[in-house]
Amino acid sequence: MRDTSLGAKIVDIDIVVEGSAIKAAQVLNKELHGELVTHQDFGTASIMTNNMRVDLASARVEKYPKPATLPHVYPSTIIEDLN
Repeated sequence: MRDTSLGAKIVDIDIVVEGSAIKAAQVLNKELHGELVTHQDFGTASIMTNNMRVDLASARVEKYPKPATLPHVYPSTIIEDLN
């Protein structure tokens, strides 16, 4: 929305889904025919086309076992993800 309101060209889209973002990205990529990159450990995927990038993430909560480490990721609802 910010890019649109500023009159800027949209070059990336971020989407959060409840459930598997990787499965959603696979379905979406059948239409976009881009390059699909998945990150199973984080429940994320990216689709790159000639003129756009779409990033998808599963709704999740993150727990950091120690400072400055990668998080442990757990599925959640979109409401929980927003908190």
